[in-house]
Amino acid sequence: MVTEYRNSRVVRIKNEHGDEVEVELLQFPSHYKVTATICQDSSPYKDCIGIGVDDDNENSALRKALRELYLDAYGRSSSLLFSRRVLNKLLFEIS
Repeated sequence: MVTEYRNSRVVRIKNEHGDEVEVELLQFPSHYKVTATICQDSSPYKDCIGIGVDDDNENSALRKALRELYLDAYGRSSSLLFSRRVLNKLLFEIS
């Protein structure tokens, strides 16, 4: 089954930990899906991913993906308090 998306974008930023975060935003006919990743080319190697899906709102999907990414990359405390600055920067980049 092939599902076509309506819109896609990729945004890259540096977060407060100095890691490059790549965010792919996909708009499907029935929902939004955001995939956020951290992949480092040098030591210490990290390969982390967060995926967020929301039926109505791209920003909600983005928040879900970032929370999951931060949980994977930095542990529970960072996932609960991921940087508002990073979120605001991403929201500015995608608008």
